[in-house]
Amino acid sequence: MQFCLHDLLTGTHDFSKFQTLNESLLISRQAKAETESGQEQIICLIADCEVSFYPSYFADLREVFVNKDVAVVYSDFEYRSEFKLGDSHIRPPSWSPERFLSNDFMGPVIALDLAKFAKPADSYTRTSLILECLTRNLEVQLLETVGYAVSTSDLNLQSASRKSEIQTYLTENRPGSEVSKDSTSWLEISNKRLAPDLISVVIPTRGAKKSRRSNELIMDCVTSLTEQSLGTSKVEVVVVYDTDCKTDYLKKIKKLESDSVSIKLVAYDPPFNFSAKCNLGASNSIGEVILFLNDDTVWRTSDSLLELAGSAMIKNVGAVGAKLFFENGRLQHGGYILTRGFIGHAYFRDVEGFGPFGDLAITHEVVGVTGACLAQRKEVWESLDGWDASFPGAYNDIDYCFRIREHGLAILQVNSARLYHYESITRNPTVKPEETKMINEKWSRAFGSEPYFRQAVTRPEVTYLRGAVIQDYSRYIQTTYRHHGFKGVVKIFSNGIKKARKKVFS
Repeated sequence: MQFCLHDLLTGTHDFSKFQTLNESLLISRQAKAETESGQEQIICLIADCEVSFYPSYFADLREVFVNKDVAVVYSDFEYRSEFKLGDSHIRPPSWSPERFLSNDFMGPVIALDLAKFAKPADSYTRTSLILECLTRNLEVQLLETVGYAVSTSDLNLQSASRKSEIQTYLTENRPGSEVSKDSTSWLEISNKRLAPDLISVVIPTRGAKKSRRSNELIMDCVTSLTEQSLGTSKVEVVVVYDTDCKTDYLKKIKKLESDSVSIKLVAYDPPFNFSAKCNLGASNSIGEVILFLNDDTVWRTSDSLLELAGSAMIKNVGAVGAKLFFENGRLQHGGYILTRGFIGHAYFRDVEGFGPFGDLAITHEVVGVTGACLAQRKEVWESLDGWDASFPGAYNDIDYCFRIREHGLAILQVNSARLYHYESITRNPTVKPEETKMINEKWSRAFGSEPYFRQAVTRPEVTYLRGAVIQDYSRYIQTTYRHHGFKGVVKIFSNGIKKARKKVFS
């Protein structure tokens, strides 16, 4: 079947003849569409199932391809449900190279400029086309308009050859990374073999708070760290401690040293400034990768540290973060998400799951990750002159991540790395108005539409208390009581009342 994009745009063919593609096909013989500059382009479409195009799609495509740097374009689309429940608007995430290695999220139709590719289009598979974009740094772009509709029963983009093609790409371009699992509808990519010989873990601590086991939180944190599988790597733990507290616990921490784990103690003179403590710890570290880690964290999986450190070593990656959980098993952090004109934790307090496009299962780009667990190459920290100490308490990680992305580096959410995070146990979680004002003044221009969680559903609070939800909410209250006492439980309900009043009077 020949498909003439140029003729469709100029109206010389009956659109209905081309409205439906009845089988998986590669359209490689295209008419030449002229750009505004007069140079010729050959626009090729790949469709992997039966597709009904919307006429405006072709005009939108032509506008995008006027930019000669663009090699591949994909778009939003709609499902036409066989159950007659209405169409569903599918909004794929913006171009995320790391996500593509695990999951072909781009939808069943992609358009490409054939002149950008070294071989004829019919000599590629769909996967190999996109992998060539990665290899040669060709631009892939999302068109944020609905271009076509498909039936829910037709869509299946994970070809039988995809695993071997991805592994070949990794072997040739990123030796050490590998396809570790393919038991789900996507692949899981492991980067732990990229981890450097020495990893520095910087842990700012006050050391005063106790865990439920009557240990200082920092003790549980470091003990958990020493239980990580390290392979041939070694770990340098840099504990940045406050000088105005009792420091008896430091002797116990030093006893956790081993052949694989060394511990360095660095004194810090208050007042509290998280950014300053991170910078002090980093300046005293010697590892190729630095992991900034809160003292109220405990590792859930034994190879999480190596996955974080290895992922941080990927070229053009500026920082990586882990998936964090509250003590009751609810999600605390799965990457930062832009929502309602600001920024927050993706899937906050939601239940564990896969998420749309593997949001909660695979490694992918995000706008930022929490400073509670953030890993990066030390050279990145040095190039940015460290964390901004003018953000002592809140939003320092958001500022840091936005600065990283401003430098053209990616930030990855590594979902195979998992920790518990007993958030804000060791400090006052209250956000000062001047901190909110400062982050808005500096970065409000960046708080626009969310690029990487476009299908995400976030649940920042429990709305309906029925069945299992009551049980989960009850466990959350028990956890709060354990760490904050009765005042903490009262605070939960008082905050709920305040939110309700704001809704009524807004």
